[in-house]
Amino acid sequence: MENHLYIVDIIPLDTQDFDIQGGVYNDHHTCSIVLNGNAILFGGHEEKRQISVVHRKGTKRIGTLPFDFGDGRCEYNNDAVFLCFDKLETQLCRTRYLARSLL
Repeated sequence: MENHLYIVDIIPLDTQDFDIQGGVYNDHHTCSIVLNGNAILFGGHEEKRQISVVHRKGTKRIGTLPFDFGDGRCEYNNDAVFLCFDKLETQLCRTRYLARSLL
């Protein structure tokens, strides 16, 4: 088995132009996926129902979940997001299909 070393170049963001929209939070209760190079945030401690996107120039709230979600797990597969096992409903797994405009 061959070992490979990958070097990742981290590009610092110019925070002067970084727009953080109100109602968007990323804390240790938030779950995220990466879609088309953008991080999509679901739920969290401060904003339990947020759906937000992080892009190169800032963050933007793009929707609202119809339920509270925090400390859960999320996965993206076949145009669907699975939001599962959050702290209030540890046995429940929900599926949300993403709008084609996000794909």
